This record gives sequence, structure tokens and C-alpha cells, in this order.
Amino acid sequence: MREHLYTASRMETAVARVRRELGDDALILSSRRRDGRCEVRAVAAEHARGWREPAQGPEPRTEPLLSRLLAKNGLEPSLARLLAASSPGAPRTLREASEALATALREHVAFERPDLDEGRHVIAFAGPTGVGKTTTLAKLAAEVALVRQRRVGLITLDSYRVGALAQIEAFAELIGVPLESARDERTFERAMRRLADADLVLIDTAGRAPRDKAALLRLAEILHCTSDTVDVNLLISAATRTSELDEIVDRHAALLPKWLTVTKVDEARQHDAVVAAHVASGRPLAWLTTGQRVPEDLEDATPERLAAALCGEEVFQ
Repeated sequence: MREHLYTASRMETAVARVRRELGDDALILSSRRRDGRCEVRAVAAEHARGWREPAQGPEPRTEPLLSRLLAKNGLEPSLARLLAASSPGAPRTLREASEALATALREHVAFERPDLDEGRHVIAFAGPTGVGKTTTLAKLAAEVALVRQRRVGLITLDSYRVGALAQIEAFAELIGVPLESARDERTFERAMRRLADADLVLIDTAGRAPRDKAALLRLAEILHCTSDTVDVNLLISAATRTSELDEIVDRHAALLPKWLTVTKVDEARQHDAVVAAHVASGRPLAWLTTGQRVPEDLEDATPERLAAALCGEEVFQ
């Protein structure tokens, strides 16, 4: 049996090479990250008969259970097979499958968020219309200001949506934090100066259709005109169709997003978009939103929480 080794900077690129060169029925034997690159070991289907996984790896019967669970969530088949093949042990229950999948997700999916207990951070919330940017921003502002007792300031750049200013004004008053409004580089720099003492500055932006590239480029110019480093948190709804993700990620690339936040996880029937968003962008997952409550329904994105959702557990309640 001839094994093939494929390496790439991204997991999906390596899997795509396997499918292209060995066919859609190729068997993925193992995968790992090494020196910042993904390595996938595979064999063509016609050579896979009689193959057995080494004793230290997962038994072949672990793949059907996880593959079925992931396929039920709409995960792309080759990605589902890769995650199943990377999951250790021989899970027989949903709990065991979730624990095994968390191990695979920890290896293949990046999870990262800023340490908001230390230093000064300036974070802009961007994403398509209706994704929940203002509500998510309010959740984070409330958690940092009321729970962590740090100084928080808000800036809104959303002068387009009807009622946008009133909504964020209501949140700012409820949380008890200052709010500034800006529309261009001059007013944005002025707002930043007024919030110079804040430990955390959160910037609300207007939702734009992914095809409105000119508006996104203009937003990038405003965000990066200040001497402060502005980190962009790109929000994507868990209900987004995977066919739309590439366009959303591509258009928002002008903003140089640092993290991903997946919203409305509680409303999604499937959770493939959470993984697909990371695959499409290469950006780490930071937070998940799981309801309308402020600030309770904002959660850190972790392998365990994502694995539980992908395995069908009712964890977002």
C-alpha cells in the first residue's frame, strides 16, 4: 500500500490536494500540524482494502460515528473525514464523541481572543448587515465594564442605519460608559482622543453588503488613520450559508480582521458555518453569541463548546 504525504499552510488546501490527486474516495490516515504547516497522510481508495490504523491511533470504527455527526451538521465531507480521522479513541456515545472531536478541533482550528484584563485595546466590530454587531459589542462592553471593572468607551461609525445611534446610546447609558460618534478621519481621531483614558475602546460600524467594496475600503481608511492600533473583529452569523462565506471574508479582507466572532449560534440548526468561517479566513475564533441577554450570552469560543455543538448536544441554552 502506497501512502502519500501532503503538506500545506492550511488544512483545507492539503485536503483539496488529496481529493484532486487521489480522488474523492481517498482514505485520510492521519493529520497533524508541524512547524506551522498541516501534514495529511492519505492513501488511494483502491489501496485501502485491508488497511488498519496503528495501535496508537483511532480505530477505523471511530470514523463512521463522528463522520455522521459532522455530516448531519452540514460540514464539508472531506473536512468531516479529516476531523473524524484526527479524533482519538473509539467513542460510542455523544459525550465521548464530543471529547474526541474537541481534541481534533484543538489541533486544526485556531482559538484566540485578546486579554482584556491587561493593557489598552481598541477593537472595531465589522460584518454584514443584520449580523448583530451592536448587540455583541454591548455584551462585551458590559462584561468588561461591569464584571471586570475596567474603563470602557464606545465609538459609533454607524450613521446609516435608522435607529442605530439611539440603540447604542441606550446600551451606553445602561452600562454607564461614554459614547462618541464619528463619521470620518477627523471626527474619529477626535473621538479617540476623548477616550484616551479607556482600557477598552469598542467601535461599532455600519453593516455593509459584502459587494459594497468601496464602502469597506473607506471604513478601513478611517479605522487605520489613528496612531492607536485598531484590531478588527469580523462577525459572521452561524446561519450564513457556506457558499456565501468566501465572499464575505474576501470583501472584508480590506479591514485586516484579526479575529472571528460567530453570532446567533443559538438560532442555527447546523453549526458548519463556525468551522467554515475559520477555514475560509484563516482567522482564529474569538467569541460565540448564544442569545439576546447582555452580557450573559457572549461566550469564549473553545474547542469543547464547538465540539459539543457539532455533536448535537444542546449546549447553547
